[in-house]
Amino acid sequence: MGEDVEQRDRNGRTALHLAVEAGAATMVEQLLQLGADVLAQDKRGETALHKAVARRDAPGLQLLVMALHGRSGPQAPTAARRTSNRALDVGDKAGFTPLHLAAALADEDCVKVRRAHVARPRR
Repeated sequence: MGEDVEQRDRNGRTALHLAVEAGAATMVEQLLQLGADVLAQDKRGETALHKAVARRDAPGLQLLVMALHGRSGPQAPTAARRTSNRALDVGDKAGFTPLHLAAALADEDCVKVRRAHVARPRR
C-alpha cells in the first residue's frame, strides 16, 4: 500500500474513516497495522470511533478501542488507562463524543464497549 494512511479527502476523512464507514473490517485491521490514527478528526470533528458508533458497529468499535489502547489494556498502570480513556472521549465539533452518539442511538452494544474501557481505580 504505498500511500500515506493519513491522506485525507475533501471532507477531511482518512482511509480509516472511509473503511469504518463502509464496514470493511479487514481493511480497518490493515490500516490499524499500518499505524492509522484512530483519533484523526474529519472536518466535522468526527473520529473513526464516531463512524463506528454511527454504523452501530460494536465489533468495529471494539477493534478501534483495542487499537487505541494498544498496550494500555487492563494490565496497564491506571494512569496509562486514564489517558487512553480520555482519548475515547474526543468530541466532534458539536461536542458529541462517541458515547453520546451511542446513547442517542440507544445502541446498548456500543455503550457496553465504551463502558468496558473505563479506567477503574485499583482497590
